[in-house]
Amino acid sequence: LGAGLTLAMRDMEIRGAGNILGAEQSGHIAAIGYEMYIRLLAQAVEEIRTGQPIPERGPITLDLPLTALIPVDYIVDTELRLAMYRRIAAIEDERGLVDMRQELVDRFGDIPEEVEHLLALIALRIRAEALGIESLIEREREIVIRPVPTAGLERRLVSKLGRAVKLTAHSIRIRLPDLTIPWQDAIDTALEAVESTRVHFVDDREPAAATAD
Repeated sequence: LGAGLTLAMRDMEIRGAGNILGAEQSGHIAAIGYEMYIRLLAQAVEEIRTGQPIPERGPITLDLPLTALIPVDYIVDTELRLAMYRRIAAIEDERGLVDMRQELVDRFGDIPEEVEHLLALIALRIRAEALGIESLIEREREIVIRPVPTAGLERRLVSKLGRAVKLTAHSIRIRLPDLTIPWQDAIDTALEAVESTRVHFVDDREPAAATAD
C-alpha cells in the first residue's frame, strides 16, 4: 500500500515535474485541482495586467492539539471529501468561512466536532495572517506564538493568564499545565492583546499623518 506514490515521487526526482500547466502535461486541471488551477491562472493574469509580480503568502504553521479532519461517515465519497478539503483550505476570509459552514450543514447535516476543529483552525489562520504571525505550535506542553512584537503586552496578558504566559522579544509562550482556562481561550486572549496593540499603534500614528498632509 502506498508503493505507487513512492514510485511516482522517485520518478519525479529523476525526470522532474515537467510543465505543470502546459500542453506537455496530461490532466491539466485534474492534476492540481480546480481551485489551485484557477488561483494560479488568476495570479498569472494579474501579474501580466499590472506588470508586477504578486508576492506569495508564506504558509502559516499551525500545530495544535486538535483532531481536525472530515470524518468518512460525514462525507462518504472520497473525491468529494478531498474536494471539500481543498475548498476549506482555500478560504481566505470570515465571509468565506461563514458560507462554507452553511454549505456543510445544508449538504451534509450537522457539523461533527472534528470538522468544527478544522474550521476553527482556518479561522485561526485567517486571524494570524492579518497579524503577520507565522506559527502557532505546541511543543512540550507549551504553545508558542511568533513572531509577535510583545512590547506593552506583559501586564495585560499576565493579568489574564497569570504565570502560564511568558514573553520573549518576539514570541508569546503559553504553558498548558499552568492554565486555568482552556488553551483555545488563552490563544484568543493573546491574539486579542496583539490586535489591541496594533489598533492603538495605528491610532497614535493618524494625527502625525494628518499634520504631514
